[in-house]
Amino acid sequence: MILTKQQILEKYPNAIILEGAVIREGVVIGADVFIGAGAIIGTGAAIREGVVIGKGAVIGAGAIIGSGAVIGAGAIIGTGAIIGALVRIGKGAFIGRHRKNVHTNIVILGIGATQNITGFLCDDGAIVTIGCQNNWQGRTIDEMRLEVAKKYPTGHEYFDALNLIEKFLNRAD
Repeated sequence: MILTKQQILEKYPNAIILEGAVIREGVVIGADVFIGAGAIIGTGAAIREGVVIGKGAVIGAGAIIGSGAVIGAGAIIGTGAIIGALVRIGKGAFIGRHRKNVHTNIVILGIGATQNITGFLCDDGAIVTIGCQNNWQGRTIDEMRLEVAKKYPTGHEYFDALNLIEKFLNRAD
């Protein structure tokens, strides 16, 4: 069930939720949260205090966004994912389903059919999402290289992107 504007105002008086945002049932929203227009917050998600969620971002059912985190415009946080406190998730990022303690990410836009590649560090290590790979969960960098190699020749821009993501995440780890 989607909450009405009145229900949102009554239930979350200490949050700023812009017109057009969709809040589903069972969502917990802490104080001093900002949710941009067109954002969608899935059933049972928990948005801790001080979080900023950009315009058009999607937070999946049961996801947890840690205190002070910033979720960029148009980013998608998968069902059951956990984003750490004070983490900044980039504009247009795609964090896969059920990934825990995401703390670093990089987004590369404009490559391939999906036009979006996201690399991130979490409890599962360095993960890359390109479209719907692995049921929207993403894969390790090495697994993704093998998947890309099945469809594209060596030297395709996906390989360059994966190398860039690996270098970035190795420096952040």
